[in-house]
Amino acid sequence: GNMSFFSDSLKAKILETVLSNLRLPTERRVGVEIETILYDKKLRRLPVNLGGGYSAQNLIKNLIHLQKNENDPCSYSLEPGGQLEWASLPFVSLHEINSQWNIHTKILEKLCADNGLIPIDFALEPIYRPDEIDLINSTKYRLMNDRFKSVGSRGPWMMRNSASVQVNIDITCKEDGEEMALVADCLQPFCFLLFSHVPFIHGKCAENKNYRLRVWNNTDSSRCGYLLDHGINQNQNLLESFVDYMLSVPAIFILNQNSDVTGYEGSLGEWLYSLNDKGKLSPEYIQLALHQIFTHVRFKHVLEVRGADRPPFGYELAPAAFWCGLLTAPGVRKSIFERVCTWSKKERLTLNKTAETLDLTQVGPEGISCGEWLKIVSDLAIQGLDERAEFFEIKSERRFLEPFINKALSRPWALRVQDSFKESGGSLLSYLQENYLK
Repeated sequence: GNMSFFSDSLKAKILETVLSNLRLPTERRVGVEIETILYDKKLRRLPVNLGGGYSAQNLIKNLIHLQKNENDPCSYSLEPGGQLEWASLPFVSLHEINSQWNIHTKILEKLCADNGLIPIDFALEPIYRPDEIDLINSTKYRLMNDRFKSVGSRGPWMMRNSASVQVNIDITCKEDGEEMALVADCLQPFCFLLFSHVPFIHGKCAENKNYRLRVWNNTDSSRCGYLLDHGINQNQNLLESFVDYMLSVPAIFILNQNSDVTGYEGSLGEWLYSLNDKGKLSPEYIQLALHQIFTHVRFKHVLEVRGADRPPFGYELAPAAFWCGLLTAPGVRKSIFERVCTWSKKERLTLNKTAETLDLTQVGPEGISCGEWLKIVSDLAIQGLDERAEFFEIKSERRFLEPFINKALSRPWALRVQDSFKESGGSLLSYLQENYLK
């Protein structure tokens, strides 16, 4: 059937799946996913597939085995180039997530020491090009790779060479999800500027290019970017608009009758429509479709905010604290929401473009410089964390954000690292060895 024909019953089922996990405001939880790139002692990327010595597959098996006695098990998965993704359980406060993260780091450190591995904290592979890195042997990633090669110039960089932090936030009601999504979409450029952490690319300094964002911007414009890029720019019925948009996006892969991943020529909507038509549509299929949308803000059965680069070691929870403060503190969010609603579409488009360059003197909305905006937004995030502490009756979570902000506001982190590299006067390899071969 054609697009207008996607039945109301299909859309209703998708909305129901997105909203299947509503929580009371006082019980709203957060989950964090953190990706890390790993090397061997000779600064070669950790092999992804079994057979070439200790590989990413071995690592993940060992990690899962070593934490099976934990009461709150986190989960592990591998990104297409063997980057390790750690995912917390959802918790009301960042303190619980932090203790999970600390347990994981200890286990990972031991495995790295035993197997001669070195984790690095950059958000983009500093040395190699994607064609020098194997892809995990899976149908899903092969189909993704083929799709991206045909639609953009940077998909392989995104798949094999990038590392980020995703923050998942429970939704309390439809309007809550819509308001959070709009605020997050508007403030995303500030997140990109604040958390930029790509100092090097293919052996050279990235200078002031905000590189991971540029990679995403050239991956697949039909499924990436801002909600604004897809015509979603108001909170009224934002979720319906998101569902309509999702249905129009080309599928990368689907699950066939035997639950095997397979290619598909049509749109996600056509696939879901045909399942619904046959009475076979399940939440699992709907989630599989939602997971093929890579906008900076997206809906699953939670709201996922995906804009932050992988931060420097020790600051991994800063992006989560940033978004929790801005999106889950009722008072702070209300005031931000009212403010971003006054921004024109033109102001927003300009701001989204400025985030690609690490120059805080660029002018943002309301004629205020990006540097000033970062101060304003960071202050609001910290105010939001104070509000959260009271609202949820938890210990303050400021410590996850403040130390990061104090450094990042004076000079973007990616530039700070390049400064220290230039001062070292040596090669990039020797700089990385000095700083990461501990």
